[in-house]
Amino acid sequence: MLSLCQSFAYLRIYIDTYLSGALTKLLIIQNLFKIDMQRLRIALIDEEAISRDTLRSHLLFFHQLEICSFSSPQSFKQACFRQDFDIVLCNQELRGGRSGTQWCEELIMNKLIKPSTGLAVITGDSSAAVISQIIDANPDIIFLKPYTLNILKRHFDEYFAFRQILSPYLNDLDNDRLAPVIHGLLAIAETHPQHLQSTYRLLGQLYLQSQQYLAAFHIYELAIASFPNALWAKWGMIKSQFLNGDWDNCASLLNTLLQTKATRDKALEWLACVAFTQHDYSAASEYLSRILTCDLSLQATKLKSHLYCLQSQIDQAVSLLNDKCNANHMLKDKFKELTFDLLRCVIKKIQHEQDDTAKSFHISHAKRLLTRATKKDVDPVSLQKRDCILTSVCLLEGDTEKVQRILQRDWMQNFDRASVETIQHAINANQFIGEHTAVERLLTLSKTKLHKVESHVECVLCTTQFESQEALLGDQPTRAARYNKKGSQLYANNQFEQSMYYYYKAHQLYPKSPTFGLNLLTCMHHCRQVQYKEALAQQLFDTLNGTGLKSYQIKRLRALQAAFNGLFKRTHPLRRYRIDVAVP
Repeated sequence: MLSLCQSFAYLRIYIDTYLSGALTKLLIIQNLFKIDMQRLRIALIDEEAISRDTLRSHLLFFHQLEICSFSSPQSFKQACFRQDFDIVLCNQELRGGRSGTQWCEELIMNKLIKPSTGLAVITGDSSAAVISQIIDANPDIIFLKPYTLNILKRHFDEYFAFRQILSPYLNDLDNDRLAPVIHGLLAIAETHPQHLQSTYRLLGQLYLQSQQYLAAFHIYELAIASFPNALWAKWGMIKSQFLNGDWDNCASLLNTLLQTKATRDKALEWLACVAFTQHDYSAASEYLSRILTCDLSLQATKLKSHLYCLQSQIDQAVSLLNDKCNANHMLKDKFKELTFDLLRCVIKKIQHEQDDTAKSFHISHAKRLLTRATKKDVDPVSLQKRDCILTSVCLLEGDTEKVQRILQRDWMQNFDRASVETIQHAINANQFIGEHTAVERLLTLSKTKLHKVESHVECVLCTTQFESQEALLGDQPTRAARYNKKGSQLYANNQFEQSMYYYYKAHQLYPKSPTFGLNLLTCMHHCRQVQYKEALAQQLFDTLNGTGLKSYQIKRLRALQAAFNGLFKRTHPLRRYRIDVAVP
């Protein structure tokens, strides 16, 4: 008979042995199914309770998910201020008039959703317009109703596998360190061909964000070659050419999409943007007039009203937006955005109004519109947007003291989450009260955010506003010299596309300096382009030949002319080589 102490000793040895074996098994399982042991927080956004509960019950099969359900995009936005999410699963059709992808794009721009967050979209509408709108948001997964549990599982398993491969680079992605992520994705494309489509899509996005437009175009070309029906790759090619200033080829590609009903309206929007950037406002208006008023998207409506204002047809712009507001009165989110656009047109009308009585009436109207659009806003980003627009109205009243009080509010101190348009209202207010340091800081922030704007319409409108605000600062030669210096630093690292942007800005600000024009031509040759935005190589040569150049500049110009002779025949845009011309 064992003593009591011996019995306890044997029992302890047995328990220790059992626990050790269990821990070993757990570690083995964890290593074999590492992705399963990582808890991913998923946000489920669906306004229909039954649909939301059904989807939640399906997601319970994925034990690596921590599920958070939201009955509205507004409640999800509030939660984003408190916590981060790894995946967002949203319904495309929402009651407010704004789609699920439009909400997500706004939250990404406001830095409320991390860049590494996955986006899955569910839609019951398979029409070309809806699918095209979803594709614009670059989602990781698209579910078409009705879907089965097996379809849900297969798509999520593929996404989890790709996310696991990408996991070493997610932190860099969230912290805007794009170079290591791009290098990692290039390696993944070689080693994991089963995830080639997801890899190409993310690579294209990152190349666009880092202003490597030719590389992005090449990736989208490869995607089209591998996946001929990949519509996202076709729009990616168009966006790459547009941002790279290759507007002629961009327009040619867009014209090929006018024959298909699924892409016609969006192609017309893009063509209007191309014409707008070339200051051909009548052509831009003509493109948009070919879209039925009832089919105009929010962005197309905004561009059309802006074109009316530029052509001194503000009353037509107000009429268009009033009609759209009345047609969407029951869709609160869409109605709110249209009200903001109407408010901007009223502000422009006030700026051109000469009669004091009429001016006072329009100012009161503008305040009512702002109250109507923002009366239920409570989060800091929305309050910031409201107050920045309010400063524009106060400036028209000449109430400088109120502008200063508004700018001192707590939520007006940090604009990291603000949209470019909101920042530009803040720039106008600070410029008016003489806060030049704040203006410089906000202009820099605005320029940084411009490269991340997804909407082509927002991009062209905000870029135009940015250029006009920058021109008001004066001292063009000094600012041009800064752009030239930045361009030379990028050029020294063989970053020709990025340096071309800065040389173009320098030439645009101060065209009297031949150095800036020569630098721009040099980068255009490296990138195999005869056009960059509004700069045409032949026109630059004609202009520079008519100016008094120094001997070394004449030598450099002759070398560039000889190098461009073959380029005017339009060789392959991705073929690049250096020419023996130094950049001063």
